[in-house]
Amino acid sequence: MDNQIHKIIFSFILTFTVLCCNGGAEVLLEGKPRLNQIQVIGTHNSYHIAPDEALMEACLSVDRRARQWQYTHDPLDIQFDKGVRSLELDIHPFLSGFKVFHVPVVDEGSHCPELKDCLATMLLWSLDHPEHVPITILFEFKMMESRLSGEAVRDDPVEILELFQEEIRAVIPQDKIIDPFRIHQGKGTLRQVLEEEGWPLLEDCLGKFIFILHDRQELRDASSSLTAPPLLFVNSSPDREDGAFIVVDDPYNEHIPLLLEKNMFVRVRADSGLRVNRPESRRRRDDALSCGAQIVSTDFPGSGAEKEGYQVAFSDGVPVRSNPVTGNSLVRSYLKSIVP
Repeated sequence: MDNQIHKIIFSFILTFTVLCCNGGAEVLLEGKPRLNQIQVIGTHNSYHIAPDEALMEACLSVDRRARQWQYTHDPLDIQFDKGVRSLELDIHPFLSGFKVFHVPVVDEGSHCPELKDCLATMLLWSLDHPEHVPITILFEFKMMESRLSGEAVRDDPVEILELFQEEIRAVIPQDKIIDPFRIHQGKGTLRQVLEEEGWPLLEDCLGKFIFILHDRQELRDASSSLTAPPLLFVNSSPDREDGAFIVVDDPYNEHIPLLLEKNMFVRVRADSGLRVNRPESRRRRDDALSCGAQIVSTDFPGSGAEKEGYQVAFSDGVPVRSNPVTGNSLVRSYLKSIVP
């Protein structure tokens, strides 16, 4: 009942806006929230399971930096249940298939060691929650670590991406994916369309996934040479034709306001490392949430995942909120109509 009331109120607000202004349908369109006007919380190395105690002790005896591996996330679908709407998966392109884990041998704990299993888990949850806000998935290819593993590795960037896209398409239906072509529709470059028309309406993106290639080297360059249309956005910048998403990480980056003005979709990290029981850690978290990035990533999402009182969550426990920089009151009203 409350959900229906919110929808009626939101419809009234839009109608009132149209009646009070000139332009009719144009004003109505502008009143509807767009994809880049929201903010969600994501997880870093979302698949991760901490090494067992014996292995951890052995790793620490060699390199104390291994202490950064001492965290375990919930399974992907449980993270979704708790409000996470962005994931990061490390990919190893072995000849035997695409594997999902952190570091070979010493830190291989993963809730879904096979990419296809991660995708299947995400799809099943999405089908059970068809009106969820779009979920972004960042794929970071661990090329150097893969080559050190001793397993046979694929080396050709174009072949890697083509096979990778085939594996995604084999699990996730095309109508569940927001890909670059869905935005530019051949009307110009992705960057031109985002600058001139902006991101799609949020209501047209519900229940879907957005896949992002977290790479700025060979794989990103290879994405423009694929036989099939690119399925993944790339980690880019507004001076490139494929500029749509950018991974900044540092919430204090002075370029974030300009990136938002140029309709870039920004990811920052609220924390980096496990030492979060310090005042500066809480300041960084708060600044990450207020900087306007559409994705705020953490190792400690809300709903129970915390360390010494530290966690990253929206104050009212919802999985999405109006972006503190690009959003407005209409976005807040719309979100109340779709989020229980």
